[in-house]
Amino acid sequence: SPPPAPIPQPPEDAGAVEAASAPQVDEATGLDTRTVAERMGKPSIDASGVVPPPPGWPLEAFQYPLRGSGPFDILAAAILWAVLDTLGALGFVVFLTWMLKPLLYVALLHGQFALMGSSASGKDEPAGWGSAVQLSGFDTQAFAHFATFALPGVAVGALLLLFNQTALGLVVLVVAVVYATVVALARALGDVRLRLPWIAAGWVGRGPLHVALGCVGWLFAWVGEIVILHQQGEGVGMTAIVGIAMRLLCVYLLFVSARALGVLGRQWEA
Repeated sequence: SPPPAPIPQPPEDAGAVEAASAPQVDEATGLDTRTVAERMGKPSIDASGVVPPPPGWPLEAFQYPLRGSGPFDILAAAILWAVLDTLGALGFVVFLTWMLKPLLYVALLHGQFALMGSSASGKDEPAGWGSAVQLSGFDTQAFAHFATFALPGVAVGALLLLFNQTALGLVVLVVAVVYATVVALARALGDVRLRLPWIAAGWVGRGPLHVALGCVGWLFAWVGEIVILHQQGEGVGMTAIVGIAMRLLCVYLLFVSARALGVLGRQWEA
């Protein structure tokens, strides 16, 4: 017997479309469960495939930290960082600085990974920083792998500078910092292939401006440490004033660096 004819479906009307875009309220919480994009009538961002750079790039990277919760996140991190700087000016608790600062640096780097990932997926506001700096979802093994690949070259360059091998030390340090920047992007994207030196070099060639901006955040953080160490001899009050100013700029530039690397990551395909 011949197959039954398909049952005709009624055409989709405007009312059905409007109903689909209506608020979707969770009965337990009473909150609208739609994404911000859906509330604005825009499609949700699809993280798969290549995502184009945001309008206004590259100057847009300097506006990115000031969007959404960015200013609050920057202020909170800067205050905590400045408090640790100020403790360093108090001789009897200076050990707290050396105990807590490494943990702060890990939290800040974890926050950068979150910003890189969200930017790479197409988001144009800082997302994920708050929970990341609280080390929510922290993967110790993955972070250890990042440190294993990223930090040895930086350490060798710093040692060469300490032993007055200035020219060689600077070359090694620059190459190591650039490589560490691409390894950070590999960590954020979850793709270990980017850690291979020849693939990392290709990504530097693909986005030299992105990588250069990606290096700025932590390079300035190192400069800030030197300034603060010098300032601690001037007393607690001056250290606190200089510390908050320096750390505001440091955290702001960490956001800029994360944005630049995240935009470069938009060219990545799984």
